[in-house]
Amino acid sequence: MNYKKLLKDTLCFDFPVVELSQNLATLELFHGPTMAFKDVGGRFMARCLGYFNQNSDEKVTVLVATSGDTGGAVASGFLGVPGVEVVILYPKGKVSHIQELQLTTQGQNITALEVDGVFDDCQEMVKTAFLDETLKPHRNLTSANSINIARWLPQSFYYFFAVQELMKRKVKNQIVFSVPSGNFGNICAGFIAKELGLPVSHFIASTNQNNTFPRYMESGIYDPQPSVKPFQMQWMLETQVILIESTSSITKTYIA
Repeated sequence: MNYKKLLKDTLCFDFPVVELSQNLATLELFHGPTMAFKDVGGRFMARCLGYFNQNSDEKVTVLVATSGDTGGAVASGFLGVPGVEVVILYPKGKVSHIQELQLTTQGQNITALEVDGVFDDCQEMVKTAFLDETLKPHRNLTSANSINIARWLPQSFYYFFAVQELMKRKVKNQIVFSVPSGNFGNICAGFIAKELGLPVSHFIASTNQNNTFPRYMESGIYDPQPSVKPFQMQWMLETQVILIESTSSITKTYIA
């Protein structure tokens, strides 16, 4: 594999660090093809899967449940990849008009299915397909949701870019990342970056009203409640990664 070409194709857009005020900056992750931070993971996984499947006669089917961003990024990243078919499930009326166009107008090897339900319903359908023993002999299935580490692992790249930029500016304060969190894949990529040696002091997992995980951190009890708009999610896929050990240094040190 030509790793330089892989990374060049994946990271073909900028990740600017924009200063907002003293000691406060934002890492802009909307400069990719679909204006979503998941463009990085989608493009990386597509190129890896295309490479490893190039000598196989068997097609790979990528199943994706999306609330908008993931599906658009995966559709864009996988478009035209030989030997790979992508099926995207999205909730009816729960994605923006632009996102729906990103999902439904690509054609070629991209199929979008509108589901009369919410994101959790789409996710459950994908899980059911993976567990269906009658499908396995006929379809080589994989996921491009954040349950697949190949989708979110490369998101650790832009944490390095951000810290590199801050070092160029001779920032001497300890670095804290506040990360909007739904499935927690993005912040898990930050954890990986830290484990690889990135000098980060702390991570803040920023959630909205659907505060299942913060309540778990406070009480030690996982008790999902019915989702509240605007982000409809009860089970966060990357809680398995974060909760490997409830007393681990990740939960104590990295999560606010």
